[in-house]
Amino acid sequence: MSTARNRGYLFGPRDQRGLIPSLHRLQIITLVASIVCAVLVARLSTTPHRLVIAVLIVLIAAVASLVRLSGRSLVEWVPEIGAYVGAGVRGNRRVVYRNGRTGFVTRTSKLFGGFQFLDLVHQGERIGAIYDGVEGTLSAVFEIESEQFSLLDEETRRIRVSEWSSVLAAFNADRALYRLKWIAQTAPDFPARYRAGIARATAAVGHDGASDALASYAQLCEELQRTAQRTEQLVVVSARFSPSRSLARSRESDGPEARELSDFVHQIGLVGRRLSESGLDVRGVYSKHRLIKMTQLRFETSEAPPDHRSPWPVALEERWECIRTNDIWHCTYWIAEWPRTEVSSGFLLPLLGDISVRKTVALSMIPMHQERATRIAERRRTSSVADADTRRRYGFELSSRMRSQHEAVVQREEELASGHVGYEFSGYVTVSAGTVAELRHACEAVEQSCALAHLEIRRLYGMQRAALLFGFVNARGCQ
Repeated sequence: MSTARNRGYLFGPRDQRGLIPSLHRLQIITLVASIVCAVLVARLSTTPHRLVIAVLIVLIAAVASLVRLSGRSLVEWVPEIGAYVGAGVRGNRRVVYRNGRTGFVTRTSKLFGGFQFLDLVHQGERIGAIYDGVEGTLSAVFEIESEQFSLLDEETRRIRVSEWSSVLAAFNADRALYRLKWIAQTAPDFPARYRAGIARATAAVGHDGASDALASYAQLCEELQRTAQRTEQLVVVSARFSPSRSLARSRESDGPEARELSDFVHQIGLVGRRLSESGLDVRGVYSKHRLIKMTQLRFETSEAPPDHRSPWPVALEERWECIRTNDIWHCTYWIAEWPRTEVSSGFLLPLLGDISVRKTVALSMIPMHQERATRIAERRRTSSVADADTRRRYGFELSSRMRSQHEAVVQREEELASGHVGYEFSGYVTVSAGTVAELRHACEAVEQSCALAHLEIRRLYGMQRAALLFGFVNARGCQ
């Protein structure tokens, strides 16, 4: 992202260089293999139509490699289609992990089997952490007080953005931390006072002579139970952690794993202080109990007591475009393009301000070493200039998108040279609803909100099982 002085914010288009858009390795393999096959057919085949067959092979490969469908070439869809069909053949698209006779969870889905919740201590206070055995990361969650950003004037918004950029700069300088994730989620909000109100109103309505006001109050409480939403803002800090033995033994011993846990707890304290010093209202770090409760609510529609034995879903049903966990359906989008025009600091408000839809917006960020970021920016600037010269030499026109891309590359290189930090980032939006029909309507509303925010989103077809965790409190994402 580039910041124009005294103006708005400018995002460059995704990097696509060359005489044709940049090719994925599957596209390159397909094109090279087709040329080799065509040459072999032309030289070794004895049929009189061998040249026609060779040309057809190349044409089919070119169509499969260059024609794009929903943002991907046809060959790039092959792995996803193969994985989805394979899951159906193995019977893994719809799985129940609860024993029908005893009612207890017998095993956990492979999707969630690598996670463990930890209870750590920092300065006498207990903090929770979640360990991802698949990725080898340890994550802690900060809760940030939600501010009415939409009610602030533009100058105050810029100050808030500048404060957040100072946090990113400090995080980038800390090599002990691995990844940062910002999450804004809209979840059901049905406090105990509403449930108590329903109980009182229902009991009163049951008596003779109850007033119509009590009946209306009971109906209002039921409506609140169904539609009330709250917005949470979280900052997830992750570090690399790969114990050579079980976590329990690692914590009890005085070996390197125990020292890594102690260092992680120390780093969490430093990050919390940086967040507070930057002007953000930090409510605190999630405890193990709150992590378990949040995990359970993330995959269900009803608010139940936390199940410390297994807060993960006990049933999964995967479809091509969505996935169900327990009694709630989810659909995950990838933010493929950020605004290509200059925008203000509140450009995400149409998406974040809509609390009528249950959703999670996640931005996963990986800090880049300053030398590496500068080297990449300089190489991209050189490549952009060379591509432009090649196009002019061979008579190709420079499109507006290419000129915008070149301007963004140049400005990015100038920002890094002036001391700004570099990050790789990727954004995801997960929409949740109780039924497939409700999910369809919620997705339409989110797509409209993203269009108002100048975001181009793409549904992750065939990847919904893995993408479900991109908006969760871990280090996954930024694929």
